[in-house]
Amino acid sequence: MIATDESALSPHTSVPQNDLELQRYGLNRTWCDVARPEQLPPEGKWFAWLILAGRGFGKTRTGSETIIAWVRTGKSRRIALVGRTEQEIENVMIYGASGIITVSPESSRPVYKKKARMLEWPCGATAELFTDYTYERLRGPQFDSAWIDEFAKFRNITHIWEQLSFSLRVGNHPRMIITTTPRPKEFLKDLVNDPSVHVTRGSTLDNQNNLPRCFIEGIMRMYGDTALGRQEINAEFVESDSYVWNKNCIRHLPEGHVVPPMVRRIVAVDPSVTGGENADETGIISLGQDSDGRVWVLGDHSMRAQPSLWVQRVIDVARDIKADMIVAEVNNGGDLVKDLLHSMQVNIPVKSVRATTSKYVRASPVAMLYMQQRVIHACALPTLEKQMLAFHGDEQKKSPDRVDALVWGVRNLTIDADHTPTRKTARVWVAPFMRH
Repeated sequence: MIATDESALSPHTSVPQNDLELQRYGLNRTWCDVARPEQLPPEGKWFAWLILAGRGFGKTRTGSETIIAWVRTGKSRRIALVGRTEQEIENVMIYGASGIITVSPESSRPVYKKKARMLEWPCGATAELFTDYTYERLRGPQFDSAWIDEFAKFRNITHIWEQLSFSLRVGNHPRMIITTTPRPKEFLKDLVNDPSVHVTRGSTLDNQNNLPRCFIEGIMRMYGDTALGRQEINAEFVESDSYVWNKNCIRHLPEGHVVPPMVRRIVAVDPSVTGGENADETGIISLGQDSDGRVWVLGDHSMRAQPSLWVQRVIDVARDIKADMIVAEVNNGGDLVKDLLHSMQVNIPVKSVRATTSKYVRASPVAMLYMQQRVIHACALPTLEKQMLAFHGDEQKKSPDRVDALVWGVRNLTIDADHTPTRKTARVWVAPFMRH
């Protein structure tokens, strides 16, 4: 479930209440009645107001209301709206549940001129749209204010800051608001220590009174004790975030215990189309799922060999574990596994999977299942586990073939499972021997 900002505010008494205060802030009474103090513009002559906060904190609503207030008081006439893409600017900053047009009073609502990449208010104020990839367009125009949303996601974060800073040169006190959930980027950490930047920090839980209870309970159960949770909920800079797995989350079958019966068994394959010393390995991982929904990594059978050799190992493993299916990635080798099995007259069902997102995006939910103790290694798998611990979000020089096969296998049994009425749906359950 994804949190939105549509009601991202909770009633609070410590907000502007009289007409003079409302005039000073430039905010309408409706917003001031529900905004939390940390969502109101801070005092002082800051250049940038940086809001580092968790998902669902109310960052978007704060950004929209601040821009609307600056226009209402005449502080802003020429504004730059900066998002990662034009689609994100439209869907979040303009038309989103807490976007500028959505929360503006009807009498002063701006008009979005898509072709001109511009918002225009009835009073004559305008806001031009810029993206992460069009920072060069900031050369030339000049503005008195700006709003950058989800700054930590930008690839060209330094260029955007530099060009926008040069363009904020209109009026007596040009300024910007930045709303983002943090990521461990050096530039963003330097910005926090900049004396011209006022920093407001906040957690998802600051706004829990206005978010669905099931959402709060769900994210805390799944991510509360994880690095991802510290970043996305508590808005911390998590230095180890680029590494997907850590040693503590890889669990093994305790000594004296036996692997329970499996209700599903699969072999996951990340095929290599070539052999030889310098060729990539073919990742071959056998997995099963027990009646309580836990995934068991049964073995690592990966090898570096010609297709005719590694496919024979796939067949042998599938027969040994009585596999229901072979799951094979088809991005590089196409339907290589399926074709090889057909040529060898082997009748084992093959499910083809295709990568449409990065390795990091595919692997992160699998790592969450490890952290929840929903994936267990039936035995020590040192080569696979070494590759898991070295796997990170950046592009890697060597393809992590064993990890790729592992990820496809776990996802097939859980996240991407084709649940039918006859198949028991995976659920969270911690075995007694894992509770300590």
